[in-house]
Amino acid sequence: MTDPSPQQVGRRDWSNFLSRYGLAMVLVLMVVAFGVQQPRVFAFENLRNVARSASDLALLATGEAFVLIFGHVDISVGWLPT
Repeated sequence: MTDPSPQQVGRRDWSNFLSRYGLAMVLVLMVVAFGVQQPRVFAFENLRNVARSASDLALLATGEAFVLIFGHVDISVGWLPT
């Protein structure tokens, strides 16, 4: 059996990197692009409003994660945020 060429190994490493971090890279690029286009995106008041909006859902998701981790299946909190 022949060893893979350095070109194939490099391509495989790049593919592995993109499959692991590609979504995070796209998210960072979008945040930077929106921040450059509209500087108020990074203003303290806007970040505080985003954190406030996400806090309720984050608390529910954390509680549900603990329930699922400990082996109980209870997805009845889905109606709470609505």
